[in-house]
Amino acid sequence: MGDRSGPGFLTPFLARMRVRAALPHVRGSVLDHGCGFGALAPYVPPARYLGFDINEGSLEDARARNPSHRFTSELPVDTTFDTVVSMAVIEHVDNPAAYLRELTALVGDGGRVVLTTPRPSWNGVYALGARLGLFSATANEEHSLVGKAAITEASLTAGLRVVHFESFLAGANQLAVLQPD
Repeated sequence: MGDRSGPGFLTPFLARMRVRAALPHVRGSVLDHGCGFGALAPYVPPARYLGFDINEGSLEDARARNPSHRFTSELPVDTTFDTVVSMAVIEHVDNPAAYLRELTALVGDGGRVVLTTPRPSWNGVYALGARLGLFSATANEEHSLVGKAAITEASLTAGLRVVHFESFLAGANQLAVLQPD
């Protein structure tokens, strides 16, 4: 999200760092929820990957960059995945618990949700970086940053539990791995 609306200078680097953090936790069939330009796709075999985004421009970019992979603006019905990945999306939703409930419905038996999000304590850095053109100005305006406690609470409300949590990018971002209870 936000990668089509004036991406900042560091946007490609940040996408690579999010993928690097998430990859050790990605397995089996993968739904990349909020896939943007498809940064995760090259690391997942096409037969095991589905990218979902509501932004048609982002999907066009993803398809051009990854022609062997599938991308859609409609979630599949009656399909579950081993891993649902959501990188830099939860900070853009109004209700994180409702968003996580939506993701939970897409996770198969023994599956997991892998999400990344900026850390709230870095909000001033993000705002300054957006003004300087380092980060997407639009993405920064849309942020409602959530920390570990909020992720844990939203997860519990959604029927998930946090099984792994870590910071990356010198503490500027966080990764959470969630599994259904």
